[in-house]
Amino acid sequence: MDDLDALFALYRDPENEASRRVAQKIGMALEKEMMLDDAPALVFSMDRPGSSEI
Repeated sequence: MDDLDALFALYRDPENEASRRVAQKIGMALEKEMMLDDAPALVFSMDRPGSSEI
C-alpha cells in the first residue's frame, strides 16, 4: 500500500458522535458533509504520513 496518499472514512449516520470521535482520535478531519442516496453523510480524511498533501 505504498501508493496511498490519504485515507478516507465515510459515515452514513452524522448523528453517531462515537464514530466521529474515533475518526478524530486517529487523526482524521472532517473533509465534507454531503448527501449520499438522499441521506446525510460525513467524509473524514487524513494524509498518509510522509506523503504530499492531496
